[in-house]
Amino acid sequence: MDSKSFKWSVNGEVVSKAESYLLDYENVNNEIRIDVSVTNEDLVSTSAFKLVFPERTQVVDIASSNYAFSALKSDGSVISWGKLPSGVDYEDVSTKHRRC
Repeated sequence: MDSKSFKWSVNGEVVSKAESYLLDYENVNNEIRIDVSVTNEDLVSTSAFKLVFPERTQVVDIASSNYAFSALKSDGSVISWGKLPSGVDYEDVSTKHRRC
């Protein structure tokens, strides 16, 4: 049976050695590093790591009609909401967003 070990670090400080780690609000805009080591039954070891940089997105613009709204977020994505059928079109909404 393989033996696995994990190490989660935030900005170089180890925060967990569990198989999983739940990121929280304080981890946003910080460097998260996940180190994983595996040793198989023949005692052959391998290891790898992954760097993650979670970012908080913010609304940078909002467009609206009488009953529908679209918000452009800082990462370029768009979210829409409103009362159907008054202008909410969820198909390819990112290409239809226009500044009002």
